Amino acid sequence: MMTAVPGRDGPRFPALYEDGRLPVDRLRSGFPGVEDIDTGFDRRADGDVVRRTAAFSH
Repeated sequence: MMTAVPGRDGPRFPALYEDGRLPVDRLRSGFPGVEDIDTGFDRRADGDVVRRTAAFSH
């Protein structure tokens, strides 16, 4: 099992993503707004989605 070490891995993840070596886009199941956060948790609990990223707008 893999573990993340924040001090080591935190700076590496953005660089890997920018280089196209960390396929984050394939791992996300959508971008619900904050107003839909409860529905997102329900969908995850039901197994409909794996990862969702909340979209905060200014």
